[in-house]
Amino acid sequence: MPRWLEYILWAAALLTAVTIIWTKVVRPLAKLITLATEMLPLLQEFVQVFRDSPGTFKVLDEIAAQFKTDSGSSLRDVVDRLDVAAKENRSAAEYLKVGVETQKQLAEQDRATLQRTLVLLDRLGVKLETTSEITKGIVRDAEGVAADLAQSHKRADEAGREPGEAADAAVKSRMKENT
Repeated sequence: MPRWLEYILWAAALLTAVTIIWTKVVRPLAKLITLATEMLPLLQEFVQVFRDSPGTFKVLDEIAAQFKTDSGSSLRDVVDRLDVAAKENRSAAEYLKVGVETQKQLAEQDRATLQRTLVLLDRLGVKLETTSEITKGIVRDAEGVAADLAQSHKRADEAGREPGEAADAAVKSRMKENT
């Protein structure tokens, strides 16, 4: 193999090794150092705040345990039950919303029916008044006819029993009425 090819292969191997070292070691290490630099003030503040409270991590552990499900007494179980209840309430609210809308539509239909009924009752009242007036007129006319008939019978009875006497009496009574 020629010497220049060996140099190229060695250069490629060296370049590959440097690239791998850079991507797998140097860059992650630089990111870790940057992150540690950013975290250092937070860690110092954390140490200052919790220096006087050694049981803080126990409290944090208890809080974290509350967000794991157990037999139903954890906060997570309560939140889950509240979520289920909220979903049921939403469906019940939708049902009630439909019921209210139906009631509104029925009330509108009832009002329209009531209006039509009132108009019909008003028309019926007018017809009854008209019929009452007509009936009163018929009764007056009938009473007049009855009175005339009674007078005619009375005149016929008074006129006597001969033929034509009743007719003559009727003509005479009409003549008296006209004059």
